[in-house]
Amino acid sequence: MNWVEAGQVLKAVKNQHKCGSCWAHNTVAAVENLYARYNEIYDPEAIPSLSEQQLVDCNTFPNLGCYGGKALYAFNYTKNNGLTGSRYYPYMNKGDVCKFNPNGDQTDDDGEKLAETPALFKIDNFKAYNHVTTRDLEKLSCAGVLAVPLRINRCIKHYIKGIIDDRDGLCGCSNIGGPNHAVALVGFGSVQAFSEESERGWTSAEGKTSTKCSKYWLLRNSWSDRWGEGGYFRLCREDVGLRDGTCFVR
Repeated sequence: MNWVEAGQVLKAVKNQHKCGSCWAHNTVAAVENLYARYNEIYDPEAIPSLSEQQLVDCNTFPNLGCYGGKALYAFNYTKNNGLTGSRYYPYMNKGDVCKFNPNGDQTDDDGEKLAETPALFKIDNFKAYNHVTTRDLEKLSCAGVLAVPLRINRCIKHYIKGIIDDRDGLCGCSNIGGPNHAVALVGFGSVQAFSEESERGWTSAEGKTSTKCSKYWLLRNSWSDRWGEGGYFRLCREDVGLRDGTCFVR
């Protein structure tokens, strides 16, 4: 299952820069995919880019803008208010006062009329899950792009390519702390067992390579298309020995 290959994931990989808005980016990635499926769009360049900045500025409690947040609250905000497009409310890499103005009738603190920011899409409902199995996650992924938490460390930050396998603890992202980042799960797949790619494992700028894994999760990060495999990365799906999955994705 691969929503990117289906043409229902926005082509441009976004960049959160130094703002801790990963929670807004993975929420928006999931909603953009839902928009594409709802409107039967199969061209990634025809999917409208929705606004992460709206979530950063307007979904401020209990989320904290560039200081972090949770997709759960972002989805609830989207359900109640809808999201406008990035062209109306562009990303600024910092938090600011909320400028969402769907009816064009709001003013700023100086009494100046704010630009209209129409709500392009509103979700009817959403579901949140804890402690799902690998099989559960596969089934959910077949229904659409998912917003998932992740543990990042130097291993993830310096990832270049391949399938990250932490069953040997070499990456070190699976049995320490808890999630500290958020990404979009856009599918899953496999490479042929004992193939050159499977045998090679994964590589990073630190020169690490892992044990062999052929089944993977495909995830979309928010660090631009210059990171990883064009902005994407793969985690080992053969995670039976890891209580919370590879890097806490499960």
